[in-house]
Amino acid sequence: MMRRPSAMVTGAALSSVVALGLVLPTSALGDAPKKTFTVTLAVTDGGVAVTGPLAPAHTYGFAFTLTNGAKSPQAFGSAHIAVPTGYQADTPAVAAGPATFHLVVSGSTLALTNSGPTGSGVVPGSAITLTAHVTTPAADACQATPATWTTQVKQSNDFSG
Repeated sequence: MMRRPSAMVTGAALSSVVALGLVLPTSALGDAPKKTFTVTLAVTDGGVAVTGPLAPAHTYGFAFTLTNGAKSPQAFGSAHIAVPTGYQADTPAVAAGPATFHLVVSGSTLALTNSGPTGSGVVPGSAITLTAHVTTPAADACQATPATWTTQVKQSNDFSG
C-alpha cells in the first residue's frame, strides 16, 4: 500500500488535504497563544488538483501556504518544512509573498529565509506560498501510515538562533 502524505493544519484540516492523507502539523511561535501560524497545502498533478491518494514514484506539485496569525506581534523571517523519509523535493520557489525570501532544499528540509531587514518578513495577517516538485516513494518503500510534513517558523531572518 502506498504511504500517503497527510495534512493536518493547526486548528482545522483542509478537506481536500484530508482526502490525500497529508499531515502538516504546525507549531506556535513562542509560548504566547497569539503567536501562531497556519499551513495549508495544495497538491497538483500537471496543474490539476489532486483529491485522492498519491501514486507511488510519481512527481507532484506541492504548494505550502504559511499564514502568520493576524494577532501575532511579530513578522516571521524563516521557516523549515521537513520532507518525510522517502519523499524527494526539488525546484523549490517562493510563489507568492514578500520578495525578500528565498527557498532552498537543505538535506531533507525546505528552508525558507528572509534576506531583507529584520521585521520585514511575513507580517501579521499575511501569508507566503512556497512551491516544490515532490516525488513520492516507490511502492515497496511505502508504509501504511501517513507521511508527516513538520513545519516550523521563526520570527528572525536566521533559523539557527
